[in-house]
Amino acid sequence: MIIFCYDPLVMSGGRLVLLVAFVISLVACVVARWWAKHNEDSQTEWLATLTGLASVVSVGVVIAQLWFEEGPEPRPSDDPATSQTAESRSRAPDEKRTSPTTTAEPITTPAPSASLPSEVRSTPTYRLEHKDVPLAIRSPGTCESAYTVVDFDGDPFGDGPPITRRVVDWDALTSSEREAIDMYYETCVTAVLSVSPGSSVGLLRKGEAAEEVTAEQCAAAASGASIGGELRIDNSADARDAGFEVGASLCARTPQGRVAKATITHISYESGFPAVEFTLTTWVRASS
Repeated sequence: MIIFCYDPLVMSGGRLVLLVAFVISLVACVVARWWAKHNEDSQTEWLATLTGLASVVSVGVVIAQLWFEEGPEPRPSDDPATSQTAESRSRAPDEKRTSPTTTAEPITTPAPSASLPSEVRSTPTYRLEHKDVPLAIRSPGTCESAYTVVDFDGDPFGDGPPITRRVVDWDALTSSEREAIDMYYETCVTAVLSVSPGSSVGLLRKGEAAEEVTAEQCAAAASGASIGGELRIDNSADARDAGFEVGASLCARTPQGRVAKATITHISYESGFPAVEFTLTTWVRASS
């Protein structure tokens, strides 16, 4: 009987099982006390009573402990192994896309573009503006403090400032008018073709000044400033030796960025001084 009363202490399984065990233990203890009292055995009666109370208290303590400490049975998603598997499944597509072990497009570094030679990069591009426009410079007068001035930025068709004009009073010119002058021609004892300060004028000799001369070649000749500050073109100076003759070309770069090529077509003499005729070709920057 004593063993029967303590059997519930070793039972396990859940709240319902413990509750049933508690009821059975209580009933068994009551029956044992009744049997001891019915047989008038006081010692057995007290022993049964104490044993029953101990069983009831023990089972009650176990029930209370399990009732408050035992959590709800784990759900499938609460199982660590199951949760980890489910999480792996849910993350698998993203991890597959970002995993370093998956095959990905190789990262390639584009090869640097081939660099152009410095002379090509720095050479401006020009477009033809005017071609073979007739132009002439003549003696402004003998020792009259007069000049024939040349402005290659002028308009050859008369819609703007002229390319050539006679100036009798240099001091009457404004600063902008003076800065626009590329060359000026004066005659007194000698005939001198001078380059204005800040301008750049060069000479392409006969044979170099062919029809196929480009704007870049003419600009290079102008940058060379091969005629210096002035060039004597009268007979006594023998300008032919300097390259100033029919077929040669004057090349200039103007303040407005224009390139001009004035090719000598004829030289005549008026009162002993040269009158020079040209055909003028001009280029401007392609963006102009």
